[in-house]
Amino acid sequence: MKIYITALCSVLVCAALLCLLYILDPAPKEPEEVSETTTMQKDNATTKTQVSETEQAETESGQVTKKEEILDPEFIQEQERMRNLDLVPLTLHVVVGTIGNAKEGGYAQIYDSEDESSGKLSRLAFNNAVLSSDEKCLPGWRAVEESTEEPVTIGYVMENDSREEEITIADTGDPIRDRIVLGAYQYLGLKFVMNGDSLTEGTDCSHFIHNIYKLNGIDIPDKPKAIFEAGTPVKEKNARPGDIVYYDVNDGYGHVALYIGNGFAINATGHNGKNYPQGGVHLTKLAYKDREEYQIVSIID
Repeated sequence: MKIYITALCSVLVCAALLCLLYILDPAPKEPEEVSETTTMQKDNATTKTQVSETEQAETESGQVTKKEEILDPEFIQEQERMRNLDLVPLTLHVVVGTIGNAKEGGYAQIYDSEDESSGKLSRLAFNNAVLSSDEKCLPGWRAVEESTEEPVTIGYVMENDSREEEITIADTGDPIRDRIVLGAYQYLGLKFVMNGDSLTEGTDCSHFIHNIYKLNGIDIPDKPKAIFEAGTPVKEKNARPGDIVYYDVNDGYGHVALYIGNGFAINATGHNGKNYPQGGVHLTKLAYKDREEYQIVSIID
């Protein structure tokens, strides 16, 4: 009997010890896996929240950028102007300066009247061009005009210092090229502004071409050398209106002009802050002033 009692006591003692051990250090029911799963769920939730916030920020940022571009009054106005262009070939009559180049110091003078003693309005550099006026002149003189919807004579050039040429532009049959050339022509007379990026307030050479292309849905760089490097070189005999003429000047910074055909280009250059014909967007032969060497690249396929 004592043996049974002793055995029972031993069992009870062991059971009590096991209960005590369980209370002090309960057996883990896969707590680590639960903890990892919970952590992963938390991490995923955090990541999703971060992604959501990032996507939202990017979306908001994209909306802001898009909104600013779409709501830019100047861009809308100029883009609408570009869309409404009548793609009909345009014939221009121009007066081109023929007095030496800048290295030789020669410029054809634009006078206020048909008199060498009258005031000098501007200087017409070698192979720079201004629109010819229909006004009848005294013998030995040519009248030149502003680039406006209603042309106005602005001055007179001596016949000995100039020649007349006829240019036909926007006759490629390619709507994109014709629209770019005609679009650029609409800004003839726009003020030249160093680093200017406005088609209403003033522009420089590369921003002018960059914006003309942009209005036609083509994104190109806004620096001369970068524009040149983005294009495909073409020989002059194969050049088409809308291609870009690059001049390696200004210590490698470069200068660009838009080829419009017939050996002519549209440039934004000249005296800073000056208007046509003293500076700004104007017509030139491909080799003009002292810029006799150039390369042509094509951006349009």
